Amino acid sequence: MSPLKEINAIFVESNKLINFLYSSMYTPPFAISSRAIHLIADISALVERYAIRMEQEDALLLRKINRIKTIQGSLAIEGNTLSESQITDILDGKHIVAPIREIQEVRNAIKTYNSYHTA
Repeated sequence: MSPLKEINAIFVESNKLINFLYSSMYTPPFAISSRAIHLIADISALVERYAIRMEQEDALLLRKINRIKTIQGSLAIEGNTLSESQITDILDGKHIVAPIREIQEVRNAIKTYNSYHTA
């Protein structure tokens, strides 16, 4: 279980505990203020936002990796010998040492991929 999911599980359990404490079955030896409940809710919301942000960043990274693999695989079928790391460098705007024709094929594939996936 990831640390974010563990933290979220802790907050879910703490909310269950608060609900239990407010039920008539148990009277705690202390008082839980509405401020404490609001703070717990705020923390839980922040943890959830952070978890969503991390998932989005992971999805973006996976999308980039898949795009590179797709381009490399498609061009390899046609005889292009550029590696995934070279294609990554081209995507990142870096210069590489390779035949101009193969570099242009990668650039064209990137343009095609981008136009296909943004439509």
